[in-house]
Amino acid sequence: MDDGGGSLTVDDGGGSLNVDILSQPALMHMGQFPVDHVTLVGVADAACTGASIATTTLAPNGGFGSVPFTVPTGRVLVITDMSATVTEANVPWDEGEFVVLGLKIASPERTLFQKSVEISAAVAAATQGVVVIDGHFISGALIGENKVPCVQGSLLGGNGTVSNVRLQGYLIDQ
Repeated sequence: MDDGGGSLTVDDGGGSLNVDILSQPALMHMGQFPVDHVTLVGVADAACTGASIATTTLAPNGGFGSVPFTVPTGRVLVITDMSATVTEANVPWDEGEFVVLGLKIASPERTLFQKSVEISAAVAAATQGVVVIDGHFISGALIGENKVPCVQGSLLGGNGTVSNVRLQGYLIDQ
């Protein structure tokens, strides 16, 4: 029971344990500390090849981290959500085309996840070559230590460009 002074005493019948709850960092959703939550946004960098976009951290105050973001040594990045805008320059989508958003790592380049969207007649008429794709990972996509996450958007059979990239997740110990 909280004694009002920031102490929690638990008695399971075999003795009591007193914990100073004010000195313990608060956990957020998914049982992770706030400092381990990561929001990444897309930036151009040579670490990601071809049409892929690298990422950098977006701090709560709106500042940015180093480019490209690299998973710290001894940690694993668990990506829980990703979104991006995929554009086919000056060409409207055609009904039945597929737009693909992929999550990759650089060096060695490897695709971890792809989400595809088939363009309906309504989307083709309304989007003029621009579509936003969101992906949610129930168990998370894992990116190991010292790896650079990259995002690529494409039109199957064409060249799409990706912008407005946002990845969200958290870091865990390896």
